Amino acid sequence: MLRLKEGPIVLCSFTDEWRNWKNRKGLNFRSTAGDYTGYGLFTAVSYDEGKTWPDRRLLAPEGKSMADGYRAITQTRDHSIQLITSQNHYAFKLAWIKALPPAPKM
Repeated sequence: MLRLKEGPIVLCSFTDEWRNWKNRKGLNFRSTAGDYTGYGLFTAVSYDEGKTWPDRRLLAPEGKSMADGYRAITQTRDHSIQLITSQNHYAFKLAWIKALPPAPKM
C-alpha cells in the first residue's frame, strides 16, 4: 500500500490467499464489456482513506505461481507506480488503473 503523490492510496495484492488457491473466489472487476470475476495480482485505488476501492485492475491475471512472493512498491518522480514482486516488475500510472480495460479473454 502506498499514498500516491496525487493523493489517493494504491494497493497491490492478490485476489485470493495462496492456501485457498483451489477454492478461490476472485474479485469483481470492470471492463469495457461489463463486470467480470478476475483472479491474480491486482491493483486498487482508494480516494477516501481506504473505506472503498472503486478503481481496480488486474496486473497479472491468474498468477498462481506468483501468489507466494514478496512485493515492494514506490512512485517515481514522473508519477509512475513501480511494483516489484519476487518474479516480475510492473510500471503503470494512476490513469491506467482508472481506465476501463477491454474484456479479458476467457
